[in-house]
Amino acid sequence: MKKIFAAALALVLALSIVGCSVAPSAGEGDTAVVDSDEAVATIGDRKVTFGEYKQLFDAYAQYYAMMGYDISTDEEATKQLQDSIIDALVVNEIISYQAAQSGYDKLSDEKLAEIEEQAAEDLDSIVAEYRKQAESDAEDDSSVNVEERLAEYIADEAEAYTGERMTAEEYGKWILENSTESAIGDAFREAMLKDVTVSDEEIKSWYDENLKTQQETYDNNPENYKEDKEAEELYGGDPVLYVPEGYSRVLHILITPEDAISDEYSEKFSAMEDLKSEYGELAFTVNVEGGEGADRLSEIKTEYNKLKADADKIKDEYLAPSVEKAKEAYAKLQAGEEFSKVAKEYSPDTEGNENGLLISVKHSGSYDWSKEVKDAFAKIKQGEYTEAVKDDEGVHILYYLSDEPAGEVGLDSVKDKIKEILLSDVQEEEWNQMLETWKNDESVSLNEELVRSVTYSPVSVG
Repeated sequence: MKKIFAAALALVLALSIVGCSVAPSAGEGDTAVVDSDEAVATIGDRKVTFGEYKQLFDAYAQYYAMMGYDISTDEEATKQLQDSIIDALVVNEIISYQAAQSGYDKLSDEKLAEIEEQAAEDLDSIVAEYRKQAESDAEDDSSVNVEERLAEYIADEAEAYTGERMTAEEYGKWILENSTESAIGDAFREAMLKDVTVSDEEIKSWYDENLKTQQETYDNNPENYKEDKEAEELYGGDPVLYVPEGYSRVLHILITPEDAISDEYSEKFSAMEDLKSEYGELAFTVNVEGGEGADRLSEIKTEYNKLKADADKIKDEYLAPSVEKAKEAYAKLQAGEEFSKVAKEYSPDTEGNENGLLISVKHSGSYDWSKEVKDAFAKIKQGEYTEAVKDDEGVHILYYLSDEPAGEVGLDSVKDKIKEILLSDVQEEEWNQMLETWKNDESVSLNEELVRSVTYSPVSVG
């Protein structure tokens, strides 16, 4: 069985869920029925079969059709899809072939054991998830046999990912084989690129160029800094090299209700929004154009205030358990417990809390703290914490950790990150050059006629 790229697998799986068949077959537009095991490409002693090539071609073509684009009407688009599918499959086999030729087709016993353990965990997770679904089906329909339904679900997923229906044991073997082949490819790539590097001059040049750009950006739009910096800390990416003035860091306790707020609150809030819109339009008519409607303006104010009072009562009742927990947390802080310890106890899921979260009373961004939280923060000094603060998100307690040093971030502190970014780009370029060389090697042979023979004929979904 062959390793299939994740993007293609996702599409095949998505299509199988909605009932589309992606199994290799000759459709109305095919010029001839071809043996699915016939080689559409050979790479040394390895091959890409017509069946797996057509399977992925059909999967993508059907996906495009589901998105409203019928590839069967566009000859050039069909050709581009043929090229991209066969190229991906051939490259996959080239890597495996070249790894074997270079002596990198074996893994250490330790690595193999690690892969086996992870593959077993992956299979257990899949089986557990489908067992829950099968048991749920049995609860809804007493005629359902849980073990048989479980086997069906696993076979369905295996077919979507591999083109074959399998038992759980067979699917586990496929996962292990696929994972092993991927690990071999990764180890081979790493070995081929081990001598690729970047110079200090290249790192400094990248730093200078990006520092200048970021300084211009944050001087003009300092509110963007918070989102960019927190994204870097959470997800990685390009380092932020310049800090505008006016930012501080806080530790954060956030306590939220376990359930969603009632529909009654949502309805009242929606009605309030409608009244605000009506008031704005009518106020223009009355106050600017001199039209009638002053009495209605007064009625709207009365209705709005009543709705707000009712909504606030619902909100207070909704937040009451969270407020009580916040009082407990606050009491522990007052008793001298460390803020970080209390935070872990009462809001363990608050991301980024270890190094502090960014806040500014000077700048406001798209993803920012509420006015209530900012107002509370503005009243405390560094080393102090706020009382419990309620807003639409829940109940907050903030600890004023530090002020963010404004200005340039020194090169030394981000040099390793920049090197990693540049090295990734250089390695990718070098790897692609290697792949191009191997594609043109005499070991690779492509059956152009078979590649072009695959066409797509729309099929009904269901």
